[in-house]
Amino acid sequence: MVQSKSQSKKATSGQGKDKKGQKGGKAMKKNGQSAQPEGLVPYFKSVAAEGKKVTWPTMPQVWANTVIVLLMTVLFSIGLWGVDNTFRYLIHLLTVDLPRLIA
Repeated sequence: MVQSKSQSKKATSGQGKDKKGQKGGKAMKKNGQSAQPEGLVPYFKSVAAEGKKVTWPTMPQVWANTVIVLLMTVLFSIGLWGVDNTFRYLIHLLTVDLPRLIA
C-alpha cells in the first residue's frame, strides 16, 4: 500500500508516545511541568535524587576555585580603592584648590 507524506508523518509521529500523546509516559500539566505528588517529603526525595546526579568537584578543585575567588576579590578591591581615591582627589582639586587659585 502506498502512503502519502502526511499519512506517513502521522504514522511515525505517534511512535514512542503513551495513550495521552506524551513522551516518556509521565503525565504533564498544561504548563509543561511534570505532575508529581505535592508535599515536603516527595519534594525532598526528588531533591536528594537530583543531588545524586550532580558531578561534584573534587576538594583540590574547590580549593583552587576558592583561591581564585579570593585573589580576584582582593584585586578588584585594590582597583576600586584606586578609582575612589582618584575621584576623591579630582573632586577635592575642583572644589577646594581651584577656587583658591581663582580667587
